[in-house]
Amino acid sequence: MMFQKLLLPIGIGVAVLLGGCSKEAQAPPIPTVTIENLKVAHACAFKRSLWYAGAAKVADRERLGNLAALFRAISKSESVHASLHEQLLVSRNQGTDTSRAACLSLGSIWQALRMASSLERTEVEGLYPPMVSAAQREGWPEAAQQFRHTGSADSGHLALIKEADDRAGTVPLRSYRICTGCGTIVYGQETACPVCSGTAFEAS
Repeated sequence: MMFQKLLLPIGIGVAVLLGGCSKEAQAPPIPTVTIENLKVAHACAFKRSLWYAGAAKVADRERLGNLAALFRAISKSESVHASLHEQLLVSRNQGTDTSRAACLSLGSIWQALRMASSLERTEVEGLYPPMVSAAQREGWPEAAQQFRHTGSADSGHLALIKEADDRAGTVPLRSYRICTGCGTIVYGQETACPVCSGTAFEAS
């Protein structure tokens, strides 16, 4: 009887030890591709924000105040994107690197509109979809959702820029607001973001 009583604690001790080893062996892999994608996305958003701020100044000089307001709104949206990407990188003890995106030149306001359309289309169609897929593959759902939201916000940019181009820069006067949760631009009576359902907005 005494021998049988001693077996139980010894057996439990071994089971716990083996369980601990098993958990260590199953530690999730580091999402290296998504980390690199976040660095690229952050650099793009950071430099796009600066570029749109410059485009707004060009529009102001050409007396296209409503177009300047649109460019400032997109600049603010891109700034929100950069901040959100940086937050995810920091959560994995990673830094940012703005050299991963090229600096863009500014020409006339019409060249700026064409450039803006090309930039947004490239991001919506070619940049974010594979980033979403990579984040899902690497098991980082927060990053996948953020890339998805950013792509949706950029689709809104593209629609606004196309409207501006079609109207030769004479866009309507609007009070743009930017969702702080995903960077989506709204200008109606929305009380919640149509992309992330957030309710916090900032004026552009």
